[in-house]
Amino acid sequence: RAGCPGGTQQVRRGRVAARAGADRPLWFPGAKAPEYLDGTMAGDRGFDPLRFCGNKNLVKWYQEAELMNGRWSMAAVAG
Repeated sequence: RAGCPGGTQQVRRGRVAARAGADRPLWFPGAKAPEYLDGTMAGDRGFDPLRFCGNKNLVKWYQEAELMNGRWSMAAVAG
């Protein structure tokens, strides 16, 4: 970019890609993920011991509830 100290700079843009399938990282090496956890959700590492994600109708609600929980936690830390 022009105007930066030291002349021009190159900016690299990264890509985010989800890895689905047998070669994706799992929560425990050698573990087998349930069929409904196929790696398409963010943070999916195949760990669902209580089978919460087995009901596809509730998965979106669980995701939103987790976001709200995280937001309240961050607000609590800030005081």
